[in-house]
Formats: sequence, C-alpha cells, structure tokens
Amino acid sequence: MPRPGPRHPSFVSGTRVSGTRRRYGRFRAPPASPRLCPTQNRCSPRLIRGASWAGELHRTWVIRDGATLVGTIGFYRLDGQGNGEIGYWIAPDQRGGGRLREAANAVIDWAFSSEGAALTRIEWRAVVGNEASARVARALGFRFEGTLRQALVSAKHRDDGWIAALLKIDERMPQPWPVLED
Repeated sequence: MPRPGPRHPSFVSGTRVSGTRRRYGRFRAPPASPRLCPTQNRCSPRLIRGASWAGELHRTWVIRDGATLVGTIGFYRLDGQGNGEIGYWIAPDQRGGGRLREAANAVIDWAFSSEGAALTRIEWRAVVGNEASARVARALGFRFEGTLRQALVSAKHRDDGWIAALLKIDERMPQPWPVLED
C-alpha cells in the first residue's frame, strides 16, 4: 500500500480536540476507499499515520463534519489472518444523528473487501456497562458473544469486557443482545 510523504496533498496538519487530551497527528485519505461516507457526505474520514502504520497492525480514521472533528474509528490488532477489532470514539457533543454508524458501515465495507484489509471476522470489545457503544455495535449487525472476565487491561486496572463479532458472511441486521434492554 503506498504511503505518501508529508508533502503529499492528502496530508493535513494535526489537531487537538477541545476538552480532551487526545492529539492527532498527520492524516491522509485512505487508499482504496475514496467514499467512506457515501450516502450523506457528512463526514470526511482521514487515516491517522502512527507508529504501528508500518507494521499494518492498526488503521484509524478521524471522522469530521466539515472542519469539526466528530470522532475516530479504526481497526486494531489486524493479525494478517483475517481478524481485527473495531473501535470508535465520538465527542460527547457530536453523538446522535447517525454519523458514527455511517462511518462504521463504510470502514467495515473497506475492512471486508479484498482491496481493504480482507478481514473475515471483526471483533468489538467494550467495558461491561458501556451500553452506548454496545447499541452502535448491535445496530451494525455485530453478534454478542459474551463477557470476558478481567480481559480489558488499562494502566490502572483490569475490567470485565463485552465481546461481539461480525463475520464477512453475516447479514448486517441488528440482533438481540441479552445485555441490552430494548
């Protein structure tokens, strides 16, 4: 996959999201996925180039609404054997309106395509109780698989985590999740 340098026109300068400590480095338009938000053209994802870029381990996009940074979405732990994990973050004042679902469907399409990551299985994980993230995953068609005890490790502690997955062959229709009340 070609990696344009800093003088390539698809690079833009880094940005800091107000109200967070997150800093985003250089971005570039994702290869083989020119229309990540094809229906509304409301968001303008860009890939974040980071230390794991060279190893093809992660792919992270920023989600923008015009000049406003809405959130991030990406695939992590791409193992080269058809597996990866999706993760996303949306600024609290940007939640609702379907932008995350729109961006997620586009990057999932890319991840399952042979021109993209050629994944067979995408996992989703979240700390037990993160119902907002779980509702998005369910809406995307992920199937709830269970609870992983003490599996999510942070610098301070370990948490139980929910896990769900979406296979390339699955219909992307919402499924019942026993941990979510409708």
